[in-house]
Amino acid sequence: MVSRGLRAHAERGDWTGGPPPYGYRRAARQPAGTVCILEPGRWKAKGERVTLVVESVEAAVVREIFAAYVHQGWGLAAIAHRLNDRGVAPPASARRHGTPAWTKNTIWAILRNPIYRGRLVYAKTGYAEIGKRSGKVQRPVADRIVVDQAFPEIVPPELWETAQAKHEPRRFGVGRPWHRPYLLSALITCGHCGKKFQAHQPVGRPENPYYVCGGYVASGLSVCDGLRVPMTYLDEAVLDGIQKRLERVLDRDVLRHRLQALLAADRPQEGNIEALQTRIAEIRRRIDRLIELSAAGAEEVPSVRAALVRLEREREGLEAELTETTARADSAGDIDAMAATLIETLGTSREVLAAGAPEERKRLVRAFLHGVEIRKTTRQAVLSWYRLPAPENLSVKLVAPTGFEPVFESRSRFCQLYPAVVRQQARAKGTRLKHAA
Repeated sequence: MVSRGLRAHAERGDWTGGPPPYGYRRAARQPAGTVCILEPGRWKAKGERVTLVVESVEAAVVREIFAAYVHQGWGLAAIAHRLNDRGVAPPASARRHGTPAWTKNTIWAILRNPIYRGRLVYAKTGYAEIGKRSGKVQRPVADRIVVDQAFPEIVPPELWETAQAKHEPRRFGVGRPWHRPYLLSALITCGHCGKKFQAHQPVGRPENPYYVCGGYVASGLSVCDGLRVPMTYLDEAVLDGIQKRLERVLDRDVLRHRLQALLAADRPQEGNIEALQTRIAEIRRRIDRLIELSAAGAEEVPSVRAALVRLEREREGLEAELTETTARADSAGDIDAMAATLIETLGTSREVLAAGAPEERKRLVRAFLHGVEIRKTTRQAVLSWYRLPAPENLSVKLVAPTGFEPVFESRSRFCQLYPAVVRQQARAKGTRLKHAA
């Protein structure tokens, strides 16, 4: 029902829902042929038809991007850096982490979007299940809906086609490997801009590999200054920390004491399970009501679909929380069995760290290390450790108490850019650190 309604809106050249693309605003068509701009977040009323209108300031930026790419020969990174240097606000995104900024991916998405030539393409991709951001697949061309001149064009068709012809030979991002051999991939965060650090292995230059802020790589100096941290230095600091923690974890008496304290503190409060069950039941009732309204035609299809997606996500989150809470409540807390399983699992850890495959070493590191924060102002790399190895990264059948939350146990200071010796600082005083293992 929902899918048929959305396709009907698309076939008429209407905007089918979701945030408008950069350079446009949503507007409701009026009976007199005029349009009324819709405020962000405002759902359309029953019977309204939604279209897109040009936002002049952002549209000028889109034209500048196309002109710089086609006529001036600028690359994606150069365009993004120039916009960031001028302080141009980037497109809004709910999935962005860290400082908002233009990136190569943002520029690439704009250059390839047919909406800017006024063309609506609906049902190009889809998800297997409603509300789930997984299993996204390309739909057959015959299943797509294409409407030319559905919206006002920002870029002339000739310029848009020239841009497509220019970048067609080099498919951006295609064929890049997802699995990297670097030990700390996706674990290092920039304390300045909030972006993840990336590993770089110089090619054709006599330089050692290093980690560098992804904000600088993607968006330029206006976002981050591109401080480099030698890979060998940071990797060795992490491996040294894991070796020291292994000595404590493999001590059965120490491990039993820690498990006992953590499991005791992790017991869910009385009434938590019942409260979660009540909330899940209420959300299910709301989902059923929306489905009934959609079937009866009492509500507009796009608004119903948006509400269903939001409620499905909320339900999935609550059900996952209920499962975890119930498992903690039902756990008998066999400390000896847990300690024996953990010790057995970690028995070959030293061999894995010394000569294991890259993915095995990375998995083991993630069992101990929650993350690394690079603080550029104080020139520190702050390592955030788990109090005990995280079971999900060790394939250990052990309930994960909330006491496994990361704490700032130690700090490694990097002086200049290439320290000769890694120095672990004494643990600072403070409430959070007093409880560190």
